[in-house]
Amino acid sequence: MRTGAALALAGALAAWAAPPGRAQAPGEAPVPGLPGLNSKVLYDAGRFGEAVQAFRSRADKDPLDPWAHYNLGNALYKAGRLGPAIASYLRAFDIEPRDEDLRFNLDFALRRAGDALYPEDLPRAIFVSFHILSVHELEGLQWLLLWLAILSWSAWILLDRHREDLLPAVLLFASLWGACALWWVLLDTARPDRLAVTVAPRTELRNGPGEGFSVGFTAPEGRRVSVLQEKGEWVELGVLKEGVKGWVQASSLERVW
Repeated sequence: MRTGAALALAGALAAWAAPPGRAQAPGEAPVPGLPGLNSKVLYDAGRFGEAVQAFRSRADKDPLDPWAHYNLGNALYKAGRLGPAIASYLRAFDIEPRDEDLRFNLDFALRRAGDALYPEDLPRAIFVSFHILSVHELEGLQWLLLWLAILSWSAWILLDRHREDLLPAVLLFASLWGACALWWVLLDTARPDRLAVTVAPRTELRNGPGEGFSVGFTAPEGRRVSVLQEKGEWVELGVLKEGVKGWVQASSLERVW
């Protein structure tokens, strides 16, 4: 099943019509204690709670596999756990931002939480283009281009007879490195350092770290937040959409990174 199936379900059913899961190779995510079963079999059979265990096991073993997080997000969503599903989708998106299905499912889930992946004041095409590479890919690419710029510049210095021929390469690699480094910095700046998602049905943001402080804002499940500081079991956070700050119990959050 792919995005088309998700759109059909979304139109035919109520808001809980979740996007589908990406196909998983047989046996790729076995279920502990249940030999012969794997995550896809359980997911297709509607046994989403057990599928969550299998997909989570796969994601824990290979945290850099975006489809492990993506499938886990689908299973969590189907199991009625919106907040953890969004957290898994966000991990997948951070690794593989180019996949259209992944972006669709993440935006679909965020909208159920009163949020959205795409900013309202920015054309979607610009957002997609800006995120065509992940921050990790851009970091590696800018270092590669920097070394190419340094090597070409070193060759230009050492090889007097070929300076005229080498100058275009020096300028090219230097320009590419500058553009890529700027892109990396901008993308890294836009990416919260300590991202988390609210997982409680109602997360009360208090004006201080304790039950005795008044509630200043209530966030629904699945809202993206940035962790600012921690004091024992209490965490100060900022809600990314509204820009409000407050203290919540750590158990009401799931860290994304």
